[in-house]
Amino acid sequence: MSINLELQELKELLGGSSSKPVPHIFHGQRVVVALPHGFIFFGTLHDASGGLSLIEASNLRYWSKRDGGLPEFAMKGPRPNDKIDKVGTVAIHTPIFMYQTGEWHE
Repeated sequence: MSINLELQELKELLGGSSSKPVPHIFHGQRVVVALPHGFIFFGTLHDASGGLSLIEASNLRYWSKRDGGLPEFAMKGPRPNDKIDKVGTVAIHTPIFMYQTGEWHE
């Protein structure tokens, strides 16, 4: 017995149709993103055709010590001694990790 399927038919059978890409799990949410070389940004994650970017982004140039590290910053937000630069929109090519933010806004 022989089964002949086109690649697209096989994808549809397996539930992986390429016609509708699935957006990133944090799409539309505020996140803190660590990038290579120690760069830290935060803003609203936007996923367009597989390309990630941060909208209304800021660069966390310096952040004061926290016992909970960067996850604590993500949850509780900036402190007065933190150095933050607004940068607009940032393309995210190789994120190392991301944290959702708490309810704070800068």
